[in-house]
Amino acid sequence: MFELGGHVIDPMIRLMGKPRDVQSILRKDGNYDDTLKDNTLAIFQWEKALGIVHGSNLQPGSSRYRAFEVHGTNGAAIVTPIEPPVLTVDLAKAAGPYTKGV
Repeated sequence: MFELGGHVIDPMIRLMGKPRDVQSILRKDGNYDDTLKDNTLAIFQWEKALGIVHGSNLQPGSSRYRAFEVHGTNGAAIVTPIEPPVLTVDLAKAAGPYTKGV
């Protein structure tokens, strides 16, 4: 969470504002001689939304699975991979410059 979580927590807070509650699970599951919390999850709560950030240093090739997703009542905006970023917008109905669909 320390190494990569901030890269998605910062934009999530910019979009949503200060959460009313945050819960975390910070585990060390790797069989390494260190104290790194290598399997982590944080749940952010707002009045009508949840934000979930998870990370595992145990997953090989994890960079290709990193994503930033926003899901709402009219659809989703998904950035994956994060580097280099690719944005997919999928809407139930047109919004702003975006048409209905993907």
